[in-house]
Order: sequence, then C-alpha cells, then structure tokens
Amino acid sequence: MPPPLPISNSAVERLGRRLAAHEDASDEDRELLLQVLSAYSVALVEVQERLRAAGFEPTSREKTTDTLVQKLRRERSNLRSVQDIAGARITLRAGGRREQDIAVEHVRGLFLDGLRPPRVRDRRTEPSAGYRAVPVVVTCQGLPVEIQVRTQYQDRWAQVVERLGDLWGRGIRYGEPPEEPERVVVGATTRRQVWELVEELSETIDEWERVQAQAAPLLEAVAQLLPTGPSAVVDERATVQQALATSEGMLSRSLAGLAALVDRLEEDR
Repeated sequence: MPPPLPISNSAVERLGRRLAAHEDASDEDRELLLQVLSAYSVALVEVQERLRAAGFEPTSREKTTDTLVQKLRRERSNLRSVQDIAGARITLRAGGRREQDIAVEHVRGLFLDGLRPPRVRDRRTEPSAGYRAVPVVVTCQGLPVEIQVRTQYQDRWAQVVERLGDLWGRGIRYGEPPEEPERVVVGATTRRQVWELVEELSETIDEWERVQAQAAPLLEAVAQLLPTGPSAVVDERATVQQALATSEGMLSRSLAGLAALVDRLEEDR
C-alpha cells in the first residue's frame, strides 16, 4: 500500500494552521496542499471501486483547495481531522429510512478492514441547517473518506440547496441566512421567506419518511392476512396506502416546484 500522505501528520497539522491563519496562502503551501489532496484522491478511487463492486452507484466529490481553506478558517478545524476532504455519495433509487439503514450497514461492512472502524453519524436526528443523510466515515489507505447515504428525497432537497447556495451564498449550508435576505424574489416573497420554506420542507420530508418507515412493517403484516383476512382489514390497508401515496405526491410536487423556482432564479441571474 502506498504511503497515505506525502508528509508527516505533524507537518499536515502545521500546514493546516498556516492555511487557516493567513488570508493568502503561499505558493509552497498551496502546492503542498495539492499533494495532500492527491493522496485523498487515490483513496477515494478505491472506495468507489469497492462500492461499485458491491452493487452501489456512487458519485464522488473532492474539496477544492479554496473550499478546504474556507472550511479550516470557518470551523477552526485541524486539517488532519477533516473527515470529508474526499467523499462519495450513494442515493437510493427507491425506498426510505429502512432501505437507507440497510444500505448504511452494507457500506459499513465493506470497510471493516480499515485502520479504524467505520463511524456512522445519523444526520436525520442531528440535521445540519436542514441537511439530512447518514454519513459513514471509512478508512481507506490510511485516510478517512466520507460516504453520504441519502434517500431520493433527501438528495433532491440537498441538490436544490446546493444550487441556492451558489445564488445566495454558501453560508446557508452552515446555518447562515441568505445574502441580501430581504431582497424580493418573486411577488412579495423575500429570500428569507423562501429559505424558511426550504427549511420547513426538510422537516416535512423527515416527517413523511418516519411515518412511511413506521407504516411499512404494519402493511407487510396485514398483507400476510390477505386475501383471507376480513374485508375491513383489506379496506384499512388500502386507506393507509392511499394516504401515504397522496402525501408522497404532495411532497414530490413541492420539491419539483422548488426546483423550478431555482431554475427561474438561475435564468434571471
């Protein structure tokens, strides 16, 4: 296995402190940071290969030098301790929380051979500025790589917020209000009001996914009684299924409407 980093851990820490402390990084430090990021890139490639071999379809992203420096300054974190320098994302094609939990356990099991055991943080119960997912930090080639596991609705919400961040300032991803919050977007609606609706939609998605996860085993148990069960049971099951389908349809339309609004904002930019 190749050495995980081109410099020692202590040198990485010193590099991180210099980058966080100075507004303009020196050419030498930027070159050194690129070498560090290159090592993470190699680890990320292996992570993706393992995930694909297991049947997942991951996408990936690596922090740019500017994004990483901004994170170090914003969070005053240590470069060596940053867990998401390199990351992969798995978005479920279908299903909700139960399928997400199954996928997380599968991912965790793929990387039990790392120097450190995989670490799971449930961002569904601890959302960050509305963002929900289940990150799994694994160790590959001695380096941490973060794998985000999302449901389709968590992903659709996050994609919209990414685009809004490009329009209204990336600070919204970290709990800050949008830039020019009282600026009117459409009609009499301001950026602040739109962002409040986006945050509410995150709560709605989470509530629907929790209800769906709770209802699923009950519907499966009822299904075992069919077609021999009493007609009242059959009718109740159909009612629950219809209610879930109706609420999911409303949720999907809300996300589509939000994405359409962002399309319009991007065109008017």
